[in-house]
Amino acid sequence: MALHGLEPEELNILNPLEIMIFIPLFDQIVYPFMENHDWDISPTSRIKYGMYIASLSFAASSVLEVYIQSQPPSSVHVAWQVPQITIITIAEIFVNVTGLEFAYAQAPDNMQVLILALYLSMTSMGDVLGAALYSSVFTFLNLKIVLAVCATLMLLNTLIFMRVSARWSPYERTDCPRSSQEDHAEFGGGEVEMQTTRPKSAMSTMASEAAGEGAATCDNQRRDALHDVPYDEHALVV
Repeated sequence: MALHGLEPEELNILNPLEIMIFIPLFDQIVYPFMENHDWDISPTSRIKYGMYIASLSFAASSVLEVYIQSQPPSSVHVAWQVPQITIITIAEIFVNVTGLEFAYAQAPDNMQVLILALYLSMTSMGDVLGAALYSSVFTFLNLKIVLAVCATLMLLNTLIFMRVSARWSPYERTDCPRSSQEDHAEFGGGEVEMQTTRPKSAMSTMASEAAGEGAATCDNQRRDALHDVPYDEHALVV
């Protein structure tokens, strides 16, 4: 490719830049647009969309490689890599960002760190497997064939994920975190401290909708508990 003073690795800076730009756009524009047009934007569906888009990215890269190999050396501009980087970035937002928020929202409160660690370990295992393939089997294949194989494997992975995710049911929270009012009711007074909940972005709020019934149950339990607490104006210390 015609690099024009650039190195191929320097284009990798586009991925984090596009992620920082696209996440707010998806949060404020893309997801609301999809929802308003009757698209399923549940976490598992968004991950499925991202897998399809990742497969499309590999297929586009394979087509570009066919074109590059049909042209004289160093005649294709390096900027032709930008569309593939953009497509895989969009797929990353659908898959990785949603997956992290989904794992966090669906994990029990006392297992969130463990579940996130397991999720990230699956990513690292995928990186190791990809590196093993590229350094062994793929070294004997033409690059356009390698990219076509990756697109096919990603498509098969998507079909397997769809079959597995069809059996998923939302986690209903029964391990409701204790509120400060409940502590006050049990221990009979003392200073009441405001308990803050973990911060949520709009995207993480959508990711946790699957656990909405469980969260509503926790809120109802708290309201019922507070309703039974007799008021004592001397019990609160301001």
